[in-house]
Amino acid sequence: MLAIGLTLASITTTTFSEDRVQSVLVNMTHTERWNRFADKMLELHKKIISAHDIRTTEELGGYFRQPEFFKDIRYYDKKTDRLLSRVQWEAKHPELVHSMEIYFYDEQGRVNRDLGVAYLTDGRNAPMQTMINFHSYPGKLHAFRQFDASNNRIFERCEGQHKGKQVYISLSEMDILEIEDLPKSVMAGAEYKKCFAGLPTTAGKYLTPQ
Repeated sequence: MLAIGLTLASITTTTFSEDRVQSVLVNMTHTERWNRFADKMLELHKKIISAHDIRTTEELGGYFRQPEFFKDIRYYDKKTDRLLSRVQWEAKHPELVHSMEIYFYDEQGRVNRDLGVAYLTDGRNAPMQTMINFHSYPGKLHAFRQFDASNNRIFERCEGQHKGKQVYISLSEMDILEIEDLPKSVMAGAEYKKCFAGLPTTAGKYLTPQ
């Protein structure tokens, strides 16, 4: 896990069902939207690194049967040493993105928004995962809320301390749908409201990476 605690693997603890992946593959509107999101992310990545004096780190990575599937390159701003973006390029097809992350920071140097996209190893009809994450730091808490490129709220988490108590809230897309209207659910509680009051309820303009 990166020092800022955000990676495609670690941040998304929800399990994407076969139905969800299949819907990406067969729904053309969905496919076009997610491909456009990925294309715009790559454009944004190139724009950001061209505007900074950067340093990079590189390493090979992969999976059990494909141990060197991608080259993982991390792009840091030399002046602040902040991670600007991270791209995994397919090793055998170095022009193709396997996954990508872009980070934005507040005045205190904390991540306040990050974007992510990832493809399957054996199919590129559309990304299998897209993410738009918003972060908030109320008091001693860190909360983030996650949307996909179709503006579905798919995950949210909050952890830290509030009024001397340890807080840990983690809700998947299904959790949110099942309990958001229940008057005694965690989403109706004071800790939840403290965590997420400052976060948007839709991805809004950030459905187009910018």
